Amino acid sequence: MFDDLSSLASVLLRFAHIAFGILWLGVIYFFALINGPFQKAIDDATKAKINPQLLLRGMYWAKRASLYTLIFGWVLFGHKYVGQGLLFAEGRQLSNRSWWILMGGFLGTVMWFNVWFILYPRMRQLMLGMVQGKMPADAAAMTATANAASKFNLFASGPLLFAMIVPNNFAGWPAPAIILCTLVGVGFWYGLLKRAFKINP
Repeated sequence: MFDDLSSLASVLLRFAHIAFGILWLGVIYFFALINGPFQKAIDDATKAKINPQLLLRGMYWAKRASLYTLIFGWVLFGHKYVGQGLLFAEGRQLSNRSWWILMGGFLGTVMWFNVWFILYPRMRQLMLGMVQGKMPADAAAMTATANAASKFNLFASGPLLFAMIVPNNFAGWPAPAIILCTLVGVGFWYGLLKRAFKINP
């Protein structure tokens, strides 16, 4: 076990990256598929009572999980792709694996930025306003911006998952297939989101 520290590091880094990623994406999917439709079914008084606790608890985990997912992901990238020479194919061209993993890293970084600098600050102000009974003057604009960032993260998670899976399972898939996976990944979550609002428990 300890005679191959490079492989052990890969396993530990991958575990941390995947575990925090599952936590982060789980919060995203809970908000989109469960909480979103639920919010349509409750009145304002109920929202004022439950949303500050519910949404800020969710954002607490999303904020931390997104950061750790990002950190462990880029450290793992450095360990595997830079340290083990997977970044380039022959001729110093980016390998197919690199195209995929870099797309995933780019999407993950944008999604993390959304959580830290767009979603969380706005959600916190909105929830504080709800608790204090005095919503910010630009509450509607803040809500719209937060919703847009949240939807981007939901839809981007589809292509992101393809980008994480392909390098280790279908490394020969050429980079142009990223377009196909983007369409399929976005379409998958678009379909589930539409379905979520039609479910009547």
